Amino acid sequence: MKNRFLTNILIVLLLICALVSCGKYQDALGKSTETETEKPSDDVADGNTESEDDNFSVTLIFDGDQYIPDIPIYAKWTDDKSYHEAAFDETGVAKISGLDGDYQVTLSDVPEGYTYNPNAYVATNNSKNVTIELYKCVKSRTGGGGLYNCIAINKLSVYRAALENDKSQVFFEFTPSESGTYSIESWVNVTDNTVNPLIDVYTGSSAAKFFHKTLDEGGKSSTYTKNFKYEINVDERMIGNTYTFAIRAESEKGFPVNVDFAVQLDGGFKIDWSTSVLMIPQAELKSVQAPIGRKLVGPEINLSPGKYRFDGTMYGLNEDDGYYHKYNEATGKYDGELLFAYISSPCRFLDDAFTTIEYHGNKALTVSNGTENYKFFIEGSGTVGYFCVNISQPPTKCPCILNGCGGVCVDGCKECMSECNTVSQEEYDGMRRGGYANYVNSDGLCPVTQELKDFLQKYSVNQRLFNDGNGWVENNDIIDVDALEDDQWLFACAYYEGFTNLP
Repeated sequence: MKNRFLTNILIVLLLICALVSCGKYQDALGKSTETETEKPSDDVADGNTESEDDNFSVTLIFDGDQYIPDIPIYAKWTDDKSYHEAAFDETGVAKISGLDGDYQVTLSDVPEGYTYNPNAYVATNNSKNVTIELYKCVKSRTGGGGLYNCIAINKLSVYRAALENDKSQVFFEFTPSESGTYSIESWVNVTDNTVNPLIDVYTGSSAAKFFHKTLDEGGKSSTYTKNFKYEINVDERMIGNTYTFAIRAESEKGFPVNVDFAVQLDGGFKIDWSTSVLMIPQAELKSVQAPIGRKLVGPEINLSPGKYRFDGTMYGLNEDDGYYHKYNEATGKYDGELLFAYISSPCRFLDDAFTTIEYHGNKALTVSNGTENYKFFIEGSGTVGYFCVNISQPPTKCPCILNGCGGVCVDGCKECMSECNTVSQEEYDGMRRGGYANYVNSDGLCPVTQELKDFLQKYSVNQRLFNDGNGWVENNDIIDVDALEDDQWLFACAYYEGFTNLP
């Protein structure tokens, strides 16, 4: 009898313990649901634990370097039944313990102007540490309101269509610059499952366009959200053709909504850098400061009220100092004002400086149909992390950086990781002098050399800044300006009034 009484007491105690240990989890729809799981301690709830091996973690990178957010952001792990979240700490890492299984990894928010692919990252018991790559959305200056008023794009990058209501649509006109298979894919979060993006595809030419079809498939999908993926196969004969499409959306959460979409070539943003020539400055570079208070003047000439043009005959190379100067009518020589180019500050017609223009994940500084890579030429020492992997979370940091390589390693380096872009010894020796960004003045400008003028011309041609009235420079809100084919390079130039820098 006593044994039976003791047995009953033990059973009651076990039932009480089981009830006390009941905790809560959030299901995929955010509803609180009871489950018999052990209530986590405060340390575990905050994403901290004594056993680092048990942690699932998320690290952010941007442009090859670890990114530490300056706003509150949570990493979110979602499976079919629940979600869990942890804040990014001061080191830029979000950690959590107690997970078991396969989880879609997303972010609660991103910094203003940034985005990421919310459908690309999965954490498992065998792959607990996830690195999420951030991209900057390319901002459009004008257009998008109609079939013949499109936003012109030709970069491999991520773009954003801002939709105010269910009737809104934003029109884009894409012009590929080389052959291959291009994809235009929406990046809408399928774990949220509240917005369904759509793309309307048009055929014809820039002068006559016709609706072809609506795509609502091809990318990552859920029950409501179905990401589109529009593919375009471009051969050599089709380079320069235009492809028009419109982005719109359906939404269960109401409007406004943003639809981010990626334009990629052969599955990626970047073309293999090694297939192009690494351009290194050959001129003797100097930083040239203008006298304080001198006014910066654009190089265009006035044709008629409100109408301007870039005229390349107004500027020429001065053999005495190796820089471009304005033509001096008094002397009949190019010894007038010294001409400068914007390098580390944006010019009037670009939202970004040349030194930051590739932060969007594009290949804007590779020109001449992908054969010439001007990234180091412009950025100089700012390219650290481009040549040698520099994510400040081992083991994804190149050992050479720790050993003082300076961020660039020579061919044959035995310590480099496979992701590193090594250079030849000759290239390395030339790179020691730096790039144009290493010699800018306090306004972010450098004097225009022959090689810098050549780059500006190639950049304009590659980006179609002048395109029969439809180019980015021609369609700006600042000035009505045009240029002959060989004079496009002046778009990024200016001079200080009265400053020649000559003896």
